[in-house]
Amino acid sequence: MPDPQSKSSPERARVPMGVAAVAILSILGAFNSYQVSQQLAQSGGDPYRVSAARERFAAAAQRLPPGGVVGYISDLPCEGCTPAPGTTGGLPRRQGGAMTVGAGLRNAGNAAFVGARYALAPRLVAPIPEAPTAEWALGNFSQPDDFAAFGAQSGFTMIADLGNGVVIYRRSKP
Repeated sequence: MPDPQSKSSPERARVPMGVAAVAILSILGAFNSYQVSQQLAQSGGDPYRVSAARERFAAAAQRLPPGGVVGYISDLPCEGCTPAPGTTGGLPRRQGGAMTVGAGLRNAGNAAFVGARYALAPRLVAPIPEAPTAEWALGNFSQPDDFAAFGAQSGFTMIADLGNGVVIYRRSKP
């Protein structure tokens, strides 16, 4: 049986050189992966502008009570915001173990609704039909309109127009 110590010097040097080559290639691959991820993040970003919702609704978050249910009023149709039985109102749901999006974020109304929910968490933001006893409501509008009339249709009085289509309502007293 040959003695491992008897191998020539060049043969012994191959192993550390191979390890060094693998380490260098791994580091270069990590840098490349980071650059690709950075480019994708810059180009794809946040197509539904959900992260921008935090800034847009910041004043509303300060003025609304920190817990409980907040009603949701909008001029944008929100397909799936009032969930059908077995769904979660446009939010991802499980079907056969996989996450799917029902009506999901297929339209601007759904994206606006999910953005408002995200920005006002931990409050539960729910469409008015799902929040019949909500004392407060958030208005989320895409264009200037008679915001007071929108609230009145649902039994709310406009408390504040915070600009940029964000309105706070309080349930009208009978």
